[in-house]
Amino acid sequence: MTMARRFHLSLDCTDLQQTINEYSSRLGCRPTLIINGQFALWRTPELNICVRQATETRLRHLGWELAESDGVSNDLDCNGIEWATFTLQQQAEEIRQCWPGVDYQPEDDYSLQDLRYLMSRLRQTADGCPWDLKQRFDTIVPHTIEETYELAEAIERRDWPHVAEELGDYLFQAVFYCQMAEEAGYFVWEDVVGSITRKLLRRHPHVFPDGQLGSRRSPGSTVDPDEISANWKRIKAEEKSLGLSGASSVGDASSSMQAQALLSDVSSGLPALQRATRLQNKAAEVGFDWTELAPVFDKLREEIEELGVEIGADQSGRESRPGHHTRIIDELGDVLFCCVNLARFLKIDPEAALRHVNAKFTSRFNYIEEALVKQGISRERWLAKAVSLDTMEALWGEAKRSPHR
Repeated sequence: MTMARRFHLSLDCTDLQQTINEYSSRLGCRPTLIINGQFALWRTPELNICVRQATETRLRHLGWELAESDGVSNDLDCNGIEWATFTLQQQAEEIRQCWPGVDYQPEDDYSLQDLRYLMSRLRQTADGCPWDLKQRFDTIVPHTIEETYELAEAIERRDWPHVAEELGDYLFQAVFYCQMAEEAGYFVWEDVVGSITRKLLRRHPHVFPDGQLGSRRSPGSTVDPDEISANWKRIKAEEKSLGLSGASSVGDASSSMQAQALLSDVSSGLPALQRATRLQNKAAEVGFDWTELAPVFDKLREEIEELGVEIGADQSGRESRPGHHTRIIDELGDVLFCCVNLARFLKIDPEAALRHVNAKFTSRFNYIEEALVKQGISRERWLAKAVSLDTMEALWGEAKRSPHR
């Protein structure tokens, strides 16, 4: 990747305020810096534009704003036009020199292009980061999963500054994969962006009727939500039949049949709770579903009883004989799967419900630890199991009675 840079344009104008109004409209943003009656600067992800008040309108120079100082220059092209190549800090220093009363201290306003350049630098053999250099697709996957859950947690807390930070971490995962893919010759960033854009255009004919970004519905026209849902499923099925959805087109008749199966759309890479929900929703599309709540509870009780039988537990829950480990796993899985069904029937995301309970458990358990510390009990004693279960259960009860736990 080439070094990240913004195209630079510097102009003189005879009416600075009118220029500010028009250029702000054209660029879709207000200037980064305005020196009343004298100067304005815009910085967008692609452009660095300077305009000065003068007695006549003219092009001052063109050029590039670079991410780093290598390549800084100032010269004339074959048409006598000046080209200036500089960094953001050099531009800021020039502004302060021209207008000494202005203390312009810009923060770096990075773009996606800058992030991709940073990633390419991290992976440069000569002077990159040793950790980033040794990573491969498989080694990054656990980090991607972790970042996804951290983003979900920040959204649940409505911690919007943290959401912005986590989205940055999430975006970095995509940039990391694309950098490794480009190095290996698999694909490039533009392939990823192009693929998702084309797919969303195909699947939203109610928004882009001609399948082009610039197309729109006729003014005043409406769309039926049921029709949108039906079209979405139809288009996905057409994509699969044409090989546009990523399904493999090679293999024997059995694998081909499996690829067309109703549940084949549900990725096996999803977290187990989420995949269970998706599988059940997919089965429900053809009517394989409960019609009311009571049978779901009955089924859950049945599965719990079967689990109890398998582990050899009596009705009080006491284990009377060892069970077969494989069958216990199977029965416990049935209980969990049925819990997902109950959550789905109640229109509750089981993954979100479990995350909520995890947070609640963490908060209450932290209360126990904090209370023990106040009582002078060290963590070492706690880890050595010197604190009785009765003591901890009493503190747990206190935590439950707290309105914030």
